[in-house]
Amino acid sequence: MRGRAEQWENGGKDPPGRASDSGADVGHVPSRCRLQTAPPRRCSGVVRRAGADIRRTIFVAMLSIPDALARYRDLHPEESDRLTRVTRFVADTPSEQALTARSNGVGHVTTSGFVLDATCSTTLLIHHRKLGIYVQPGGHVEPDDPSLVASALRELTEETGLSPLQQVATSDLPIVPFDIDSHYIPPNPTRGEPEHWHHDFRYLFLAPATGTVVTPSDEVSDARWVPLTEVGDYPTLEHVAPKLVAAAAAISHHR
Repeated sequence: MRGRAEQWENGGKDPPGRASDSGADVGHVPSRCRLQTAPPRRCSGVVRRAGADIRRTIFVAMLSIPDALARYRDLHPEESDRLTRVTRFVADTPSEQALTARSNGVGHVTTSGFVLDATCSTTLLIHHRKLGIYVQPGGHVEPDDPSLVASALRELTEETGLSPLQQVATSDLPIVPFDIDSHYIPPNPTRGEPEHWHHDFRYLFLAPATGTVVTPSDEVSDARWVPLTEVGDYPTLEHVAPKLVAAAAAISHHR
């Protein structure tokens, strides 16, 4: 399910000669985030339902992964340097299927999701048993996932039991992620896996109510709603913390 455990076997540090792509400036977050009672066909800066009907409603129009990356780069020109590796990977990979295949020894696209509580003051982090750290729910894309958004939502539901959720769309199409992060994965001889990179497409969701009950999976030893003002204290989430604060403020402002 998850694919980030190996990243932290060396203390979360990159190996010699390799630089992490996660320590960059905060990107643009659209200010027009507002709640709607019904999901529109276009979703520019709106919160959309992503519950049991996700496969039927929010994928009316879809972008390919290369197009989603290009749209994200247009929205976040200040992140150009930290997106160099994923841009090169997407350009050099011959097919959409190969971009998410775990058998791709160079790397693959993964997904994860940040969930804001109904007051937009906290986000859900899980303590993963194998990782030993708090992270947002996420993992590998499965072959039958209809889109990256659906993959992130599936991982969220599997690891936390949260459902239904609303997607916070920060572009005109929901497949464009809220954030993108690339991180190095050391080789795993026991699994026969070479060193490679994970290019994590991260999406933003809204919980239906304050104090939503979380039911962690066997892979999760704890789940907690962390105040947005404290997210930056977690080393793997430093660059995304201000994005979460900005998105929460925009949603609250337009309610």
